[in-house]
Amino acid sequence: MLNTEQLTSIWKANADVINLLRPRNETEHTELIDLIKRLLELSAPDPTQSPYSMLLDTAMTYANDWEDSNIAMPQGEPVNVLRALMESHGCRQTDLVQAGVIDQPSLSRVLRCERSISKSMAVQLADYFKVSASIFLMP
Repeated sequence: MLNTEQLTSIWKANADVINLLRPRNETEHTELIDLIKRLLELSAPDPTQSPYSMLLDTAMTYANDWEDSNIAMPQGEPVNVLRALMESHGCRQTDLVQAGVIDQPSLSRVLRCERSISKSMAVQLADYFKVSASIFLMP
């Protein structure tokens, strides 16, 4: 039988240790995005098969929920979301390349719809635009 009091106590203790709590403000959201980036690095090459996958799923859910409530996000195909963010930030391809976000050949292929945005690209783009990586990934 599930002991919910014990489970709650264990979850709370672990969430505090790894800072996996629902963000209440932009600073906490940024810290959560940093945690997601670290978990993705630890989970490479396949986050779905990593021992961190449940933590990553929870962290991304928390980040996404906060963003849904606090940030107006462009909707649609990931490449169109990227284009919209670039336009709204006055960002050119060269800006992303010079910032080390993505290499020029990959960015050009993404914008020409010749390739999709990979998970690692999504993380880099999300960090640059201060959004969740999930908006760059196909559902």
